[in-house]
Amino acid sequence: MAAGSRFRAAAAWSSSLQSSRRAFSARTPSRRRLEFAASLRDFTPHEGRGVYMETYGCQMNVADTEVVRSVLQGAGYSHAASLSGADVVLLN
Repeated sequence: MAAGSRFRAAAAWSSSLQSSRRAFSARTPSRRRLEFAASLRDFTPHEGRGVYMETYGCQMNVADTEVVRSVLQGAGYSHAASLSGADVVLLN
């Protein structure tokens, strides 16, 4: 592979990596969203309920699952280790 081709390939990979990082940071919950989720605890009877989550597919699905998990924890849900211990089951 010529030096120019390697440079273009490296530049394309770097650009792809940067766009992935931007997309992930755009999906990371802000403090304001987390505070809002925490305030939901006063209005919803979810304290003590368990949620079981399974993620399939790409790394963005993993990132989405973590955002949902964070919001649900703020709303009073806890992590259920199995389906039998869950009040809510989410598949992503």
